[in-house]
Amino acid sequence: MPQTSAGKSELLARRSEPSAGADPLKLFSTWYTLARSGGDRADAATLATYGDQGPAARMVLVKSCVHGQFRIFTNYESRKARELEAEGRAALVFHWPSLEAQVRVQGRVARLEREASDDYFASRPRGSQLSALLSPQSQPIESYAALVAQREALIDALGDREIERPAHWGGYGLTPDLIEFWCEGENRLHRRYEYQRAASGWSFRLLGP
Repeated sequence: MPQTSAGKSELLARRSEPSAGADPLKLFSTWYTLARSGGDRADAATLATYGDQGPAARMVLVKSCVHGQFRIFTNYESRKARELEAEGRAALVFHWPSLEAQVRVQGRVARLEREASDDYFASRPRGSQLSALLSPQSQPIESYAALVAQREALIDALGDREIERPAHWGGYGLTPDLIEFWCEGENRLHRRYEYQRAASGWSFRLLGP
């Protein structure tokens, strides 16, 4: 739901400004919660990868920041998964209009432990579990109608049985080594705050807009 001007002013007042010595992961979580309260789809982000076909970007859902990792879940046979596996690095961008802010994240990527993927799969709605089991993600299909028909056949075949996580589906964790917070400014004089992981913690600097 769009914010009223008063509601947006309150959100902006609660948006803490990045500073030296702050923990960027905790700051991200604070902004994430504010963005949700402001009506943004806070967990939606652009995931950028690189592979044999060049750069690629797509919108994904990111399950906040768990144990210092930004977690996404996908088909291991999809293009993004193949590129994550091959390069081991990726970038994310979150854009939250209610906060007039965005966050850019870069870092190393690795598959999550099997138990983490099992736990998340078990928490998903049954319809989403069925889609993960069925969809040949990023692969050519005969038609959407044929995919729907396959889904209906699978529903009948499974009945009420529990759906186990398929081996071709699971999660990745992005461990950030750079996090940049961007705040909209008047006349495009935006504010940018960059944190880079260092041996002693996080270094901090301001960037020009």
